[in-house]
Amino acid sequence: MQKAVSAVEHARRVGDASHFAVVPKSLPPGLLLIEPVGDPGEDGVTDVYSYGGLKVVVKYTAVPGKHPCGTQTCIRDTEVGVVTPEAPSLSHAAIWLTGNASSAQQEADVRQFWTKAAWVPTAEAGWFTKLAIEGDIP
Repeated sequence: MQKAVSAVEHARRVGDASHFAVVPKSLPPGLLLIEPVGDPGEDGVTDVYSYGGLKVVVKYTAVPGKHPCGTQTCIRDTEVGVVTPEAPSLSHAAIWLTGNASSAQQEADVRQFWTKAAWVPTAEAGWFTKLAIEGDIP
């Protein structure tokens, strides 16, 4: 996890800050890995938060569109409420789950976190900064 966060932080330092420009204010419980999906496109940025077999997909866009979660069922479709200089147009988040949870409780906990999560710019997320520093240490 620390190495993945460190890689995202390194990308931010060299000016590639579209992915993970905003993150949850608090560390998602049980989170094992984060990963950007694809290159930023005209229709937004997709970031994945992995809990093992269960993954949370967060697609950030300027506007939600008619089907913000594609063919998936959204667990949340909302305004982010945070504007960042790195990705000022990514103001909307569509969130859905993929994969299989290790238990019904894991899925319930993950779902509960993401339906209520507040976002902050990455630089203001203490948990992210801590993990990035740990990932830089060989």
